[in-house]
Amino acid sequence: MIPDIGRLRGGNHILRISVFVAFLLVAMGGIAAWSFANGAGAGTIALRVFLTAVVLQVGYGLLLVVSAYLPEGRPQYDEKMRKEHDGKPASRPVSRANGPSR
Repeated sequence: MIPDIGRLRGGNHILRISVFVAFLLVAMGGIAAWSFANGAGAGTIALRVFLTAVVLQVGYGLLLVVSAYLPEGRPQYDEKMRKEHDGKPASRPVSRANGPSR
């Protein structure tokens, strides 16, 4: 089973590793097909595919590092305030707050 980085962090889902690998393979295939269509040699195609993989993996690594330092969704005090207000009666409407309107 492939781990889900978002679930391991306990936060929002970033990008599952399986989805990243799928996108990486599509990008590498696209670069290889584009290079082949332009008449590039086998060495040039291999170099372009390798550089594509390296750049995308470094970007994915940076995404994980940056997301690890970002705060989790809502602040904790927001959850505490919501729990405090649950079950309390709503306040009176503003028009009736000062008594009858007559």
